[in-house]
Amino acid sequence: MEIPKNAAKLDLSYQGLTEIPQEVFACKNLKKLNLSHNKLKVLPKELSQLKFLKNLDVSHNEIKVLYAKSFDLKNLEILILNYNKLKQLPGQIEQLSKLKKLSLANNLLEELPDVVFTLQNLTALDISSNRFKLFPFGLFNIKTLEKLWLGKNIFNEFPSEGMLREMTGLKYLYCFSAAKNSINSVDNDYNILQQIKGNSLDALRSLVEQPQKTTSMLTPNKKHIFINYSHRDTEYRDEIEVSLNVLKQLAYKFEFWSDTKLEGGDVWRKEIEAAIDRASIAINIVSRYYMASKFINEVELPAILKKAKNEGTLVLTVVARKCLFTEGPLGEFQSINEPNNPIEGEAPSAQQNIYTLLETRIKKFINGGK
Repeated sequence: MEIPKNAAKLDLSYQGLTEIPQEVFACKNLKKLNLSHNKLKVLPKELSQLKFLKNLDVSHNEIKVLYAKSFDLKNLEILILNYNKLKQLPGQIEQLSKLKKLSLANNLLEELPDVVFTLQNLTALDISSNRFKLFPFGLFNIKTLEKLWLGKNIFNEFPSEGMLREMTGLKYLYCFSAAKNSINSVDNDYNILQQIKGNSLDALRSLVEQPQKTTSMLTPNKKHIFINYSHRDTEYRDEIEVSLNVLKQLAYKFEFWSDTKLEGGDVWRKEIEAAIDRASIAINIVSRYYMASKFINEVELPAILKKAKNEGTLVLTVVARKCLFTEGPLGEFQSINEPNNPIEGEAPSAQQNIYTLLETRIKKFINGGK
């Protein structure tokens, strides 16, 4: 692996790394470093040599402990630690005085050190999918905070009024959890907010100001399905639409959309974006053609993944033709069929089994399962 010493950006994601190559630390002008989706267990002290680093992504690794020396990065503005095994953060995180975004989702955290609340440039914080029982009241001290992700925790006290009173700069609050919380001690307000897809700040205001209005905000919408595919794979789209029509004939309530719904005169990009925005399920028919599509990779797929993160949209992947999709952003989602057993080349009976598996997965979701 050749790493240019004058690199300003470096993407080493999906490399199977168990440690950071020493050549990285010689990149004295490095500003953005992506080490996500590897097998790193520690962040070495040598990271502190990257004095100009602004953006560090080490999500989807196996990091259990962060060492103090790793935080000697005075210019760091974005730190992404999602999907690791962290149980605590070191106090030295206060050294990241320029930090604007801190993402800690899907770890094992139960609390934040008080020094986090001294990060007065922080505008976005994600602590969703951890083990918080006590709300981190120190967040009230971060007046710059605009975006906050809190979903999939077990808060037994949720300061609804205090948040509105103290967090006056907050513009986006995300609490959604696709799974209903069965823990009796979870705060009722928080439980309600977990049912709100997308920004739940208006729901929080309703809870405080007009609690009776909140119930109407939680009325479930009919499920909408978006089919994402390359036009080189229309034969598989057609078969999936047959499966969806079977489910509709069996009285399952949903609507589905693919670009076959476009009519003359439609503003096609706006129609596609609107269909994704409505979608509670996104079916991706992956192949080499899908992976090569610029529009899919730059417009449709990022929008789908954002919906999955923020609103719990179910992402379903059907492998139509053999391809390297597991190395891309869809790789973290379990596919309906095994990647090494695409629909193409399978016997007709095996193909039908794949479509039946897809139908079963959709039925479960529509019936309220995960």
